[in-house]
Amino acid sequence: MTTKAKVIGIANQKGGCGKTTSSINIATGLVSRGYKVLLIDGDPQESSSDWKALSEKNDNLSPAVIGMPRPTIHNEISTFIETFNYIVIDGLSGLNSTSGQITSSTIRASDLVIMPLEPSQLDLWATSEVIGRVKDRKIVTEDRMKACFLLTKCREGTSLKSRVLADIDGQEIPVFKNSLSLREDYKKTIGNGATVFELPIHNKARIEAENLLDEILVILED
Repeated sequence: MTTKAKVIGIANQKGGCGKTTSSINIATGLVSRGYKVLLIDGDPQESSSDWKALSEKNDNLSPAVIGMPRPTIHNEISTFIETFNYIVIDGLSGLNSTSGQITSSTIRASDLVIMPLEPSQLDLWATSEVIGRVKDRKIVTEDRMKACFLLTKCREGTSLKSRVLADIDGQEIPVFKNSLSLREDYKKTIGNGATVFELPIHNKARIEAENLLDEILVILED
């Protein structure tokens, strides 16, 4: 019997929240554990696709990547659902009609929607539209679709993270226990066509990314 791929959608209409960085690292982390992974680039700017080209040039560990910046992802994904173990969708940010349609399509296609969020009340407010769409989808699927906030760009030694966690508590959507800190290693590795999963096992960025991946796999296997 063929096992269908689990689909992870990375969605947030706010730009600069670490969406593409999260998508690339999650997809590559799954590859590092022996899974066959497809990363769908839903952004016309093709950042994930550009990273893939650099990754191949440098012969780094990476998933397959295709561009699909269209509001039909939830339909077109059926072509790949039996070929891969996991499919990660790097959704499109923005508040115009097209970006909203692509975000909705990403959510419809997903078994798990991850919403990257900087630890800021303003960022939480700016994420309200995608939160509403996720809640609507959870109702339609009778909670079969799972969703979690992922705190990104967290600074050590500040109280912002705990404040935002308190604010998120009323959103009826859980937060990953593990977060991604504001570390140069994420930028440097992406710029080299790599990810933190190619850094030494004791590297702090890799440790937190590995822990996040563990948590994601538990949720998807539940």
